[in-house]
Amino acid sequence: MKQSFAAALSILNNAIDKFQDNTIVALTENDYEQLVVLLGELMDVVRDDEDHLLAPLMQFVFGLIENYERKNIPELAELG
Repeated sequence: MKQSFAAALSILNNAIDKFQDNTIVALTENDYEQLVVLLGELMDVVRDDEDHLLAPLMQFVFGLIENYERKNIPELAELG
């Protein structure tokens, strides 16, 4: 992985900032772009191994990206 695990967690921590009532703040375009890069790197490591230690993290990042695209890039979400 090009980024360290700590850097990946930092990206996620920034992307999933929460209000005091624990609602998740909407992702910014910068968060989205960093998550796309992170997902690519996770995919390179995890590949098709569903039992890989990082597979759940990869799925979580994928879900964040999907939610962002559904809300902000509907034409892209329709292609998937």
